Amino acid sequence: MNTSKQVNIMIGLLFLSVLFFGGLVLYEAPRQTEAREEHEDLLAERGATLFVNNCRNCHGMVGEGHIGPPLNIPGFRILEEGNAEGAPATPLGEVDSLTRFLTDTIACGRTGTFMPVWSQDHGGPLSEIQVDYLVAMITQGRWDLVEELGIEHDAATETTDAVLAEDILVQDASSLAATEGNCGQYSEELAAEFRGRDHFEEPGADGGATPEPTETSTPGGGGAPVEGGVAVSLTEFAVEVSPASTAAGEVAFNVANDGAVAHNFRAVRTDLAPDALPVAGGAVDESALEVVAETEDLQGGGSTGATGDLAAGSYVLFCNVSGHYTLGMFTGFTVE
Repeated sequence: MNTSKQVNIMIGLLFLSVLFFGGLVLYEAPRQTEAREEHEDLLAERGATLFVNNCRNCHGMVGEGHIGPPLNIPGFRILEEGNAEGAPATPLGEVDSLTRFLTDTIACGRTGTFMPVWSQDHGGPLSEIQVDYLVAMITQGRWDLVEELGIEHDAATETTDAVLAEDILVQDASSLAATEGNCGQYSEELAAEFRGRDHFEEPGADGGATPEPTETSTPGGGGAPVEGGVAVSLTEFAVEVSPASTAAGEVAFNVANDGAVAHNFRAVRTDLAPDALPVAGGAVDESALEVVAETEDLQGGGSTGATGDLAAGSYVLFCNVSGHYTLGMFTGFTVE
């Protein structure tokens, strides 16, 4: 074989090598994307299975909230570049803090709520990887899998129709025990920041976080009970007030948490029906209302006072711990 032919063969082999390895490079990116998506789907499916078996009775059939607060909310989503919502990708620091918040809350429970400890490291039934599965499902927002697997599970465990939601959801809170302490407690204010995250905020913006209370933004803050004031009793899950009306002027509310879990008190002046207040992220959107009196969270058995200068009109008294308003913790109140 002469030199010319050898050179041509070598050039041909080199060209074929370039085509082969170039094809591998072009294929590798979509292959990695497909593999990552398959892995994420697997994690979400396992998390959805755990949710169906362990979490629906308190957090709702598809995470819409029940005795536990809603989890099927935009604030818990982690978004990648090119997401379907068209929102900016979630910053890495925010990914880390949100993931830690959800992991700690599931693993450790929440003090003063019905959220128990789930991690085996702290006496619960779930392994560390199972907690990670739940976090993956929640942050991916794969509630479609929860609904699908829930239907399959209910159909397989019944000889007739699927189990009704009323048979799965906890109907009597007195059957539950309040969590008294945990390993990763978050304040209600910090939890509200995560629940109120806005994916369309530019990185570094406020992100919908709840502002720190100030003298002008927290009228009628908590204080000592006042003799002869309006009595407010908070329980699971109701607000009882006596008397149901009072005269205009400075009104003192004596608020008692007669329940087992943490509650708080809000009084707003509004013409809306008591069950029609605006809700965002599982709690009443106080920024859209005129709050005239309020307290901090009260643990079971605690009591405090709250005062406000109330003009004549209609009011709603409610608890704004996440999920509690939607469970019926509200009542009407009249100022004459």
